Amino acid sequence: ICRKFLEFLKNICFLDSEGGPQSTYSHLGQGEVPAEKVPYLAGFHGRGDLTVGGVAPDRGDALPGALCGLLCLGLTHACFDVRLKDLCSPKLIERLESLATTAYEAFQDYAKRPPPPSATAADLASQPSYFDD
Repeated sequence: ICRKFLEFLKNICFLDSEGGPQSTYSHLGQGEVPAEKVPYLAGFHGRGDLTVGGVAPDRGDALPGALCGLLCLGLTHACFDVRLKDLCSPKLIERLESLATTAYEAFQDYAKRPPPPSATAADLASQPSYFDD
């Protein structure tokens, strides 16, 4: 299963899409997956609506650099595991270097942004809470 997932990541890595990798792909690697609300599935801890596919209309791709970084983290393992040596190539290393540069630049731009205003207790109570375990 790990090999298949890394092959999928490698295919995504080499897709020629403007702006770098997207936040969602179909199981076949197609970039356009329409967003669909699914009322029969509950969100995290049963809170909120769950959207399958696409990007939720109110979210957009907030940090495309993060996706480049995640591709680098995932595919780097193919270069160090002898069982996966057929997945690694100089072309992949070159592409990962490009993605890592994109991730680095995106995070540098993000770090320069002014901090968001402090949230009040009322603001936090109205938002779904994640990681509240």
